[in-house]
Amino acid sequence: MSNDIAWPKDFPQSLISAIREIMKNHLRVKVIYRDYSESGYISNSIGPHKALLIVKKSNSFGGVSMSQRIPLQIVSSSKKDGRVFWDFAKMEPILFVHTQ
Repeated sequence: MSNDIAWPKDFPQSLISAIREIMKNHLRVKVIYRDYSESGYISNSIGPHKALLIVKKSNSFGGVSMSQRIPLQIVSSSKKDGRVFWDFAKMEPILFVHTQ
C-alpha cells in the first residue's frame, strides 16, 4: 500500500480511511454502487499517479478501476463475516455554507 494514491477529490476522509484499512489487511470486499457492484481486493495501479483498482485475486496483475463515484457501500465479500466497512447512508452530513 502506498501513500501516493491519487484519491478522487470528493472522497470523504472516512471512506479513504476505510479503504486504507481494507488494503492494509488484504481483505476481500464487495464495492456496491447504485447500478452495479464489483468484488475483489482493493489495490492500486503502479506508476507516478496511483489509481484505485479492484482486483479479483490478491496476486492479480491489473483489475477494474474503482469509479470516481463514491460507493454506496463497501462490505465484506464473505457471507459469514457480514462486516460493513463503509456505508454512504451513515456518512456524516456535509455542511454547506453560503457566503456572499
